[in-house]
Amino acid sequence: MLTKLYLQYYIRALVFVKPAVLFEKINQLPWYQQVLRQWVDDLALRSNAKVLEAGSGTGNLCAYLASCGMRPLGADYCSSMLSKAVKSYPQLAFVHCDVTHMPFADERFQAVICASLVNLLQHPQQAVNELYRVCKKQGSVSILVPLQGFTEQQLTRLCVSRQLSGFSLAALTSWHRLAPKKSTHSIVKLLQQAGFIDIQVQVYLGGMLAAFSAKKPSVGRLDD
Repeated sequence: MLTKLYLQYYIRALVFVKPAVLFEKINQLPWYQQVLRQWVDDLALRSNAKVLEAGSGTGNLCAYLASCGMRPLGADYCSSMLSKAVKSYPQLAFVHCDVTHMPFADERFQAVICASLVNLLQHPQQAVNELYRVCKKQGSVSILVPLQGFTEQQLTRLCVSRQLSGFSLAALTSWHRLAPKKSTHSIVKLLQQAGFIDIQVQVYLGGMLAAFSAKKPSVGRLDD
């Protein structure tokens, strides 16, 4: 019990003091890697596609995208996370920027992905509008966020089914309890208001997370 409490307090401290260290540790956890890789695999992105990861953190998912034959570019606002990404993956490209105002040309990327970021932002619509702007016509976007309505009972079943313990268990528990969550309706509305169409929803981690994937139409919005 003492160890469990210690780990939870340790994770809470890292959230505020050394977020880059925390995300690097979480990125190494099998359950986290599996979710992100399954999400990317399910998107079935075209080989050699230019893919923007908005909120790329320490770069692990960009590295996986590159290993799958894509041309990823990572963007993040946190300098310490970007430093770790550049050090770990010097062969990849990373840019320091705010997702609500990115320094990329219109329609630069065939696909844009964004994990556990939109739920943290003060102005999520502005960010999703930017994802729309930099995405090519007929390109795709996918946003992964923690879902509202996921209960402590569901969390317990999830942890038991995956036989989690130690830091891995504490990290998943803390993520469930600390991360801001979004409803399905709220994310669908953000995508629709930005101009995306063909919105599909896929759940992961037993319903704890959901990916909202959509297309940018070949014809722009009427108000463009």
